[in-house]
Amino acid sequence: FAEDAPRQLEAIRKAIAAGDAKALADAAHTLKGAAANFDPGEAAGLALRLERLGRAGTVEGAAELCDALAKAIGDLGTELSRLCDEPRP
Repeated sequence: FAEDAPRQLEAIRKAIAAGDAKALADAAHTLKGAAANFDPGEAAGLALRLERLGRAGTVEGAAELCDALAKAIGDLGTELSRLCDEPRP
């Protein structure tokens, strides 16, 4: 997740910049699945919203969602790292 999520975020950003709704949907779908494996909350929900935009054939409003998704993915990554670093009983 730590390696793949940044690549998928970059793919989402490139799709938005290019106005490529299909690429947006595909990258958001991939990231949604990865995020949902760890937490079905904010990150997965934002990725789903981006995926739906792409499937609707638009990238309008996607940049703001992408910024929010990047923050949510960062927060999730921080939490996963913290959990991995906790001592086990």
